[in-house]
Amino acid sequence: MILSSNFAYKITINRFFCFPSGTVIINSGILKSIMIKGKAIINNNAGIHVRPSGVIIGEIGTYKGEILFSINDTTVELTSVMSLLTLGLMKGDEVEISVTGSDEEKICTKVKELMERIYDFPPRQ
Repeated sequence: MILSSNFAYKITINRFFCFPSGTVIINSGILKSIMIKGKAIINNNAGIHVRPSGVIIGEIGTYKGEILFSINDTTVELTSVMSLLTLGLMKGDEVEISVTGSDEEKICTKVKELMERIYDFPPRQ
């Protein structure tokens, strides 16, 4: 594991060459991405319910890479509001974020900010 700023790069191969894009060229010539990991603590008073989930998915829904959320023994790929809701995230929960694809650090930071944001939605009338 290689630590850089607030992210952990998980590399599961023996011989590799790293390039700035986060791509690893393995001896066989196969390209493989590096996984970036981060953590976020839920600050929203009501946790991550349907409305914040919609905002989060709306912000990162077009990302072509893979975003995984893990809490306790549950891991989901962040592809829809339902996948996020299955985690039942409440205020104070710590979620691990894993990102693979292009711009991993940028996306991981963005997801962390979205998860830690306080969503102050006006009450519905």
